[in-house]
Amino acid sequence: MEAKWEKNPLPEQPLLVFRGKIEGKSAFTRGLFIALNGITKPAEQAITRGKQPIFFIMSGHDLAMVLGGAIDLASLLRQKQRLLAEEGLVIVPYAKLSSGSRTIGTEIS
Repeated sequence: MEAKWEKNPLPEQPLLVFRGKIEGKSAFTRGLFIALNGITKPAEQAITRGKQPIFFIMSGHDLAMVLGGAIDLASLLRQKQRLLAEEGLVIVPYAKLSSGSRTIGTEIS
């Protein structure tokens, strides 16, 4: 796990460094990167282009939902890890997780 509390969405460089750290571990290692204001679209493309996604992003909003009691941390992490493993999605905002097609705590349709 790594966290960056930057004012703007993160560019690709810190995410690629984090990816390198994970790749130096076991092939089964997965990571969590907390980016307070999310990541840029080019950063999302850079961390998924040509490689299997091995970590997912949690935003400040996701964290606020946990701290505010809207969802417990274990459920949120489980759902995000599942989307990473099954669909290769590295960033899925809480609002999309809690909408009809990806409700937290239920099967993904």
